[in-house]
Amino acid sequence: MVRAVLSLFLLVTKRLYGKEWEWSIGQIKTCRKKQHVEIDDMKEMSDLFCGKAAVGGNYNSTRDNIYKIKMYLHNQSKEDIYISRSIPIFTEDAEARLFLRCIFDSFERNGNGTFSQVRSLFHFVEANISGDALVNIFSDDKLLRSTMRSICIVDGDKKAQHKLENYTIALPGDKSPEELVFEYANELYLNDDVFWLDSTIISLGFTKVYFRDNVLVDINKIEEKIKELKKNEDSTKGVKRDSNKKVFNKYKRFFEIVMRKWIADHEEKINYFYHNLHILFCKVSEFHDINPKEWIE
Repeated sequence: MVRAVLSLFLLVTKRLYGKEWEWSIGQIKTCRKKQHVEIDDMKEMSDLFCGKAAVGGNYNSTRDNIYKIKMYLHNQSKEDIYISRSIPIFTEDAEARLFLRCIFDSFERNGNGTFSQVRSLFHFVEANISGDALVNIFSDDKLLRSTMRSICIVDGDKKAQHKLENYTIALPGDKSPEELVFEYANELYLNDDVFWLDSTIISLGFTKVYFRDNVLVDINKIEEKIKELKKNEDSTKGVKRDSNKKVFNKYKRFFEIVMRKWIADHEEKINYFYHNLHILFCKVSEFHDINPKEWIE
C-alpha cells in the first residue's frame, strides 16, 4: 500500500515539476522538524517528502510543493484545502476579542503583508478565561506538545507573560482594553483632539459635551465606588474589573471608535504586535495543516 501511494506521489510530482522530480523510491526521505531521516524499508509514510535531487535538501521549498501536490491530488483550490482548517486564538474576554478584531481590521486596511489572505484562518475562541489561567495553561509543556497548538493573547497588563516559546503574546498597550480606552478617551477630551470633529462621532452624537456629562461621569464613579469600599473596609476584589466592563459595554459603540483611534495613533506598538503574531502563526500553522508561507510579513 505504501509503495503504491509513493508511486502515485512520484508520478504527480513529475507531472507538476518536471524532470527535477524524477527520483527513485529509494531516494525519498521523510522530513521531521526540518531534519532529514533516510528510510530504505519504507515501513512508514511521512506527511512530508523531500527529494534530494529536487530541492537539494531545502525543507521550505519542499514544504511549499507539498501543499500544491495536495491540491492536485484532491482536485481542490487553496480555499477548498483550508475550508475546515483554523488556528484557535484564546483571549481573556469579549472586550479583548473586540480590540483584536479592530487590530485585524487595521492590518487589512493598511495592507500589511498578505495578512488579508490568512485572517479567515484565525478562530476566536468564545470563552472568557482569566489572564492568569491562560498563562498557566500555555505554560504546561506537556499540554503544549500534545494538543495545544493554539495562540494565547493576554491583555496588555499581562505583558510580562509575553513568551513566544509558550505561544503567548500580549495585546498592545500596558492595560486591559477597557482601561486603555477609558484613559485615551479622556486624553482626547483634555487635548481637544480633532477626533471630536470626526463625521462618524458627530453623526452618532458622541460630542465632547456628551462625553463629559455621561461617559466621563460613569468612569469617575468607578474610582469613587472603590474608595467608598476601602473606607468601609469592604472587599474590592473584582469590583474595578466588573465595573469597567459595565461602563465599557454601556458605551460600547463609542469605545470601539476610540479603540480604532488608539490603534491608528500607535503604529509602533501595533507593528510590534503584528510581528509577534506572525511568528506564532508560523509556529502553529503546520500543526493545523496550513502552509506558513501563506502569510508573508
